[in-house]
Amino acid sequence: MALIHDARSIVSTFAALDIPVPDEIRTAVERSSFRVTHPTTYEAEEALAAAKDQRAFDKAVLELAHAAVIKQMLPEVLAGHVGSARERALRTAVSPHLDGLFAAVCDKYNAAVPAFVSVVERIPDLSGMGLLDISPDVSAALLEAKQTVVPLAKAWAAYTALMKAEGHEVGVQKQAGPAALTVARLGSFEDQAQALRAVELHRAYARGDSGLFLGGLAPHVGIIRVGGTLNLVSPADAFARSIDVD
Repeated sequence: MALIHDARSIVSTFAALDIPVPDEIRTAVERSSFRVTHPTTYEAEEALAAAKDQRAFDKAVLELAHAAVIKQMLPEVLAGHVGSARERALRTAVSPHLDGLFAAVCDKYNAAVPAFVSVVERIPDLSGMGLLDISPDVSAALLEAKQTVVPLAKAWAAYTALMKAEGHEVGVQKQAGPAALTVARLGSFEDQAQALRAVELHRAYARGDSGLFLGGLAPHVGIIRVGGTLNLVSPADAFARSIDVD
């Protein structure tokens, strides 16, 4: 049933980016919300009691048997079959469009990067500083950063929905492996050492380590802070710049 949730997330997150979602996906998502309706045993018994001739009686018996079987199967067997059928239909609808959707969301993300980077570069290292130590200029930059990160966050939400629909695990970002995958998708680096610093900073933000003022701008800000280039690519392209954390 996870794919159903992920496909619905594709529709909502892409709508927030004004990226059209193919009709096949919209239709499949709408169909995934169809309810399983069936006669109840009470309704069938009422029909049986009201039968006025043999034909009506026989029909009511069949409906009662049908309702009784569904009532017994629905919580487990039938629900599982219905869920599997829905997921197959959604996967069939989503799969042919994944490359185009990834390209569209990466374009949206990367178009919003320059504005965010220009603001983040105006924010100095705030380690060890208290709120009273922050100047008005830096406070203004922090507020602007919160605004300019919004389109990045929206694009990243859509990207994550696509990854899940494709079967990629996002993983626990406090752990090195999942964090390295996220960082590789989001940025490129001059060397492995710089990439590893980005992974460690990303994990620190995920843990909520004290003294980190910019956690609300994660996962985007860490790549900039270590000197990397913020540039979202598809999961397939991210493998080419994978980061070894072993």
